[in-house]
Amino acid sequence: MDEAEFLRLKRQQESPFTALYEAARQRDADLAAEGRRPVLGGLLSKEPVAGTDTIEYEGIKSMLLGLLSPAANALDAPMAAYQGNIPMEDMTAEAANLAGMVMGGGAAASGRGVLDYDPNTARIFAGRRAAARTNDSRRSAMPEAEKLFEQGANNRRVYDETGVFKGADGKMRFEVDDSASTVLDSVTPNTSARLEDYLQHPELFELYPTMRGMPVDFKEQSEMPGVNGSFSPSAQRMRLAVRPAEDMRSTLLHEVQHAVQEREGFSGGSTTANNYSLEQAKGFADNLMSSPDAKNMRYQSQSFERGYEMARPLYQADYIDTLDRVSQKALEGRAKPSDINNLSDFYKYSTKIRDNLGPMPKNAGADRDRWIGSAAKQLKEYSLSEMSETDRMMYDAAIRAYDTPKDRKNALRRAESKTEKYRGGNFGYKDLANRAESVKGLNSVDAYLREAGEVEARNVQTRLQLGIEDRGISPAYNGIFPIDTADFPLKEQVVSNLRAGDNLVNVTSQGVLDLIPTLPKRQKRANEEQYKRGLLQ
Repeated sequence: MDEAEFLRLKRQQESPFTALYEAARQRDADLAAEGRRPVLGGLLSKEPVAGTDTIEYEGIKSMLLGLLSPAANALDAPMAAYQGNIPMEDMTAEAANLAGMVMGGGAAASGRGVLDYDPNTARIFAGRRAAARTNDSRRSAMPEAEKLFEQGANNRRVYDETGVFKGADGKMRFEVDDSASTVLDSVTPNTSARLEDYLQHPELFELYPTMRGMPVDFKEQSEMPGVNGSFSPSAQRMRLAVRPAEDMRSTLLHEVQHAVQEREGFSGGSTTANNYSLEQAKGFADNLMSSPDAKNMRYQSQSFERGYEMARPLYQADYIDTLDRVSQKALEGRAKPSDINNLSDFYKYSTKIRDNLGPMPKNAGADRDRWIGSAAKQLKEYSLSEMSETDRMMYDAAIRAYDTPKDRKNALRRAESKTEKYRGGNFGYKDLANRAESVKGLNSVDAYLREAGEVEARNVQTRLQLGIEDRGISPAYNGIFPIDTADFPLKEQVVSNLRAGDNLVNVTSQGVLDLIPTLPKRQKRANEEQYKRGLLQ
């Protein structure tokens, strides 16, 4: 063992996070022995197994090992350096690691980070029905949040001000303070218990009283291969594989979240069995494109494209007029390199032009003016020669209809004003169509992982590791935004709504428009430029 490796091991043995390092090594060794490797930061193993709630969750512990071992390194770096337990070759990386934690607003920056958590704290996302049963500020938070959303506030601002946010299904929810919740230390396989007898969670049962008597069946792990737990909406029953209490608690809260989803009408759970997750994904994609919002955006998109199609001869004429103006400026000795360099077609034909004319002279003067003028004339020739027969005919008609460049510019502005109101709907529709197409291309495992209810239930398990302050339960709501701890962003999730006793996949597009980001202005300009030239169909 060399000195560097010796110091690394010594550091881990003397670190306050010794258990975390050791567990990380053991996790990796166990997975390697099984021919697997950690993926998604330790969240899943390489080989997922199909079934109800079927992707075998490697456990919050495993995810923390993948995500927080670097955080542990950053947090104990100062002490390790003081003890002389950091090899010289590690110093640069350790400094960057620590700086990243501080600059990124992580655990080191806040002073109470992700490692500062209460192991008896649950993380359940509740909705309107639960809020109506409260007698505190959460009752008024929902209407306050709704008002802010109506005023155009984004998800993060509403959360910061009220503690309420929208999930991928467009429905509002808040996080429950469950710091006093506990589970029984041990249970016997092949037995059953009422949920309230196994999970001590007064506030949950106050918000959702019908969950008190929900049966929980405890099974041997061998009876549930690849499955740690499940919730049946039709039977209103849960199943848990008997494992260590901490792991069972994590799985239980995942399933409890599914029960909450069923009661609140949130997007529910899924399974890869019988291609169910694929059917959900297909249903979601179809619904996106058939919703009233999508139909309206499609109309706007069609109107936008028709308007640009009608105006395209004017755009082409305006571009040719621009090239003529550059040629005239060159003749008058007023041309600048930017006059030619800023034209969209220049980079398309620049190699060809330089082959014909040589490089542009660096110094101002007659030679550079002649070069710019010649380049503009060549661009004009290329543009006219590459027009289709129909485009050339329409271009010639526009030239005849509007005699001067000024007349053509004014006609173009009038045409643009008629299509301007359809621009947002056009890009929104294309974004929606791309989203639907990507969803249809998912395999069954990816569709399962991206189902909004499953993402949310896994997020409950993730946030199980956060302290109350980090979760934003306090009145300041200044903790880690729930959307930020989910393993898929809202826009990449599949939204479904499964009702108790209903085997149909009912998909909703509620709130879809809220999730479509506004294109950056530069992207809009680039897209519009391509529309103008007929390059973007």
